Amino acid sequence: SCSLLTVILDLSPLSWADAATGADGGDPLSLQAMIAQILIFLNANLAGKAGNGLAVWGVRGSKSTLLYASTEETAEDHQRPDPNMYEPFRVMNDSITRKVEEVMAVEEEEESTSAMGVSSNGSQLPPSRTGANSSSAARTAEEASHNARILIVSASEEESSGYVSLMNCIFSAQKARIIIDVCKLAGSEAIFLQQASHLTGGTYLRIPKRSALLQYLMMSFLPSRPLRRLILLPSQDRVDFRAACFCHKNIVDVGYVCSVCLSIFCKPVPICSTCKTRFPMSTLQALGFSMVRSLLPFFSCSPLSSARD
Repeated sequence: SCSLLTVILDLSPLSWADAATGADGGDPLSLQAMIAQILIFLNANLAGKAGNGLAVWGVRGSKSTLLYASTEETAEDHQRPDPNMYEPFRVMNDSITRKVEEVMAVEEEEESTSAMGVSSNGSQLPPSRTGANSSSAARTAEEASHNARILIVSASEEESSGYVSLMNCIFSAQKARIIIDVCKLAGSEAIFLQQASHLTGGTYLRIPKRSALLQYLMMSFLPSRPLRRLILLPSQDRVDFRAACFCHKNIVDVGYVCSVCLSIFCKPVPICSTCKTRFPMSTLQALGFSMVRSLLPFFSCSPLSSARD
């Protein structure tokens, strides 16, 4: 059956500057070299079957850009066709290459970045567009026998501030039966992306040799969902299921969970910042939380239980 592949490319400038020089400890791989190998991989995906769909997104900081979509009508290209290249391949290659250059040419808005708490060396999946993309993929997947998948190519350090939006995307992907693959090129292990791959039945692979990226893409991420049952793909020995607290956005080993909205906090709190639920004094004292007498009137309402994870 036909497949739908959505590729999300990490275009963080500082991460790729380190990767290009090998400053992060790995073998050098420039952004241009990565794009060239990705294009070959995408061409192979389209060549697998005439009805295969493709969407490519570029993510830089908190902004995402649609680089190419096989369902969108492209403007008439007055460039002379290349007789040595399949025309749909040329259109896709030119579209992705041109738009990546445009994204990288735009300077990062430091004020917007600092206001959202995202470092200039990291990228996070925007909740609105990623969620909309998953919904669109779900509708198309119904027509393509649920053979839909998402491939995330990451080269940045993971930002804990994007934990909530990423978990929402994971739940949406699970409901739509969409698998999420992760190709980790640089940076430390991505805890939340590991969870995304594990929970949706996808493949998480940290590339040991970046110069052989194309080989890993072809062997691990090109096979469609039905074919994966017949081949042996890389598996994760262990998955880190730690979560990020909602108060400080830190990854915690032990968290305190609101029994109403399931928000996670690193310390006991009198009032949930998400749903405004007030917790009983007895529960807070049992968890080692001390309160001043001025806050006692807030707990005159009926008590709600709190759970410790």
